[in-house]
Amino acid sequence: MSKPREEPPPVLVIESVPVAGEQPIDPKKMREQGIPAPNHLVVYPELGAGAMGHVHPATDRNLLRHVALKRLDQDLVGEPMYRGGFIAEAQMTGQLEHPNIVPVHELGFSDAGVPYFTMKLVQGKNFDRWLRAHPVGTPDRLSGGLEILLKVCDAVAYAHHRGVIHRDLKPENIMVAEFGQVYVMDWGLARLTKTRPASGARSQMEAPGAVGTPGYLSPEQARGNPAEMDERSDVFGIGAMLYEIVSGRLPYGPDVRRHLALAEEGRVFPIASTGVELGVARGIGAIADRATAPNPADRYPSVLELQRDIRQFLHGGLHLPQATFEPGTLILNEGDVGDAAFIIVQGHCRVYRTVAGREETLGTLGPGDDETPSEAHARLRTKMIREERAELMRIRGEGHVDHAVLSAVLGQLDAEETALVWSATRSGAVRASPLRPPDRIAGACEHLAAAEVPKAPTTAEGCPRCLADGVRWVQLRACATCGEVGCCDSTPGRHAEAHFRETGHPVMRSIEPGEAWRWCYVDEIVG
Repeated sequence: MSKPREEPPPVLVIESVPVAGEQPIDPKKMREQGIPAPNHLVVYPELGAGAMGHVHPATDRNLLRHVALKRLDQDLVGEPMYRGGFIAEAQMTGQLEHPNIVPVHELGFSDAGVPYFTMKLVQGKNFDRWLRAHPVGTPDRLSGGLEILLKVCDAVAYAHHRGVIHRDLKPENIMVAEFGQVYVMDWGLARLTKTRPASGARSQMEAPGAVGTPGYLSPEQARGNPAEMDERSDVFGIGAMLYEIVSGRLPYGPDVRRHLALAEEGRVFPIASTGVELGVARGIGAIADRATAPNPADRYPSVLELQRDIRQFLHGGLHLPQATFEPGTLILNEGDVGDAAFIIVQGHCRVYRTVAGREETLGTLGPGDDETPSEAHARLRTKMIREERAELMRIRGEGHVDHAVLSAVLGQLDAEETALVWSATRSGAVRASPLRPPDRIAGACEHLAAAEVPKAPTTAEGCPRCLADGVRWVQLRACATCGEVGCCDSTPGRHAEAHFRETGHPVMRSIEPGEAWRWCYVDEIVG
């Protein structure tokens, strides 16, 4: 006598995630609308519809999780091209295992023969809504938009490696989840470049005609010959989104009705013609122009090369102009209001002030001297993450390691990089924040008001305690009460704070060149 099969023990749901406060669709209505009703799924009213499919939120009873159910429109079930294209989308997306491509869970058919597949239900908003919430010209739109686009490049580059081109890259097909995850969606118009469909039925991926969304499609897509389309067609789509991030416009101008005709003619407007003041974004504007070149030969040959230039712009500086000064040149007088910021990339700069008719050296600055230890770690770790990601992509392409393991590791790298970028952005915002106006100091902090005339620093040669310990300090502070010099909180010794703890002197001031702010340790106010 065989032992009866044991059922799994009951499992509690980690958290309740309501689906738009809706009730499940009535079974009768589901039958009338051709909505699949598998026993293990509870299906809710649709979230949206496309050219040939509908998407519903659903709950998987077995796995206790919410999913998205995508079904073919019942009017198209009898059309071999659309039915084949829908099934091909599910199968192809299911094989593209990447952290930035939404995973497919299952492919099935209703009793009436309507194909459907389920995938991860992404809680967030599409990139189009994200762009509308961030006005053109703001730092958040440029930096945040480029970070999103870098992850799109990761996904598309991986798909190209697997022999798949998307052909409909646009903000509406990019989902930005609640915690910064980015997913490339809707592979229904994708085309294979290395193999052909296993099915004998002709699907949309091989059908002639214009493919994609007019404002974002390349000229070769507008002309409609699948043989002309390759990875550079997706380069154009990403370039069009980059164009939009920078300028708020599309490569084919403001008249949506003319986009398809202009695309067929290859009439792409240079980003400078939009009339938008690009400022520091000129460098990224040039990248967008190259990515959206009408002739594929003039574009970036691959998404990875486009991504390299975007990342170099974002993390390697904003293509700022360089200036060379002769030795002994005075760049700025003490007390003058500067009209430019300087970053030393080569050589050294002596910082001094004049006291009683003689020059008093405050320090010597060289390349990277203004970089804190945390900033140095972030810079080096970001570089390491890029190298690690490239190596993982190479390993993944060889097919010798489990994709689930590699996907998990890639996801961890993405999360770490996102945290590093957030930290750098936050640090920059703090540095750029305005000081408390003098007329507000008295009411906010009596210690800052009392320290209006600070004591002169006891030394300008460095932090005495760091020198005694043989340690390199980052930046110098001086006590407003007694003038004792100590190092900042980014230095391991934190001797400025130590001085406050030992003496109770509340106010320290920066004695770094060009800085005049003070900090009250008691009230924790800068002014």
